[in-house]
Amino acid sequence: MLQNLKEINLSFNKFKSFPKEICSNIKLVKIFLSDNLIREIPKIISNLKSLKILYLNQNQLINLPSDIGDLKKLEGLELSDNKLKELPNSIKNLNSLKYLYLDNNDLEEFPEFLGDLPSLHYIRLDTAQTQKISTELKQKLKKRDIKIFRIDLG
Repeated sequence: MLQNLKEINLSFNKFKSFPKEICSNIKLVKIFLSDNLIREIPKIISNLKSLKILYLNQNQLINLPSDIGDLKKLEGLELSDNKLKELPNSIKNLNSLKYLYLDNNDLEEFPEFLGDLPSLHYIRLDTAQTQKISTELKQKLKKRDIKIFRIDLG
């Protein structure tokens, strides 16, 4: 019955872990898991080959598995309001990614490859994060007309 499910919204449920059961539904296109207490994403997320939208904002994520780079159809990745310290290099494989929301995290640097993602149009950061973007990355983003949205937390 649920094998044909295309979209699932499990936001506001106080989940402490990512519900691995949904990773067996290979037809899922959209997953909303906002406002939970999720600390990590399982490696089997790579099973979700049809996934286009993944909302994990307002959780407790510290890092992302490298397997996230296997989500070749992913267009939107919402990771705001977590505790991410870094992004895995595998994100450079997300050639369909159009928007990436990273505001209010603990990111120490932004990888140069963000400027090379061919479909990327928008990155959302908070004001403090924009200070951490290297000059080289800023130039890449500007050259490709990628919009950086700044959220003022003050």
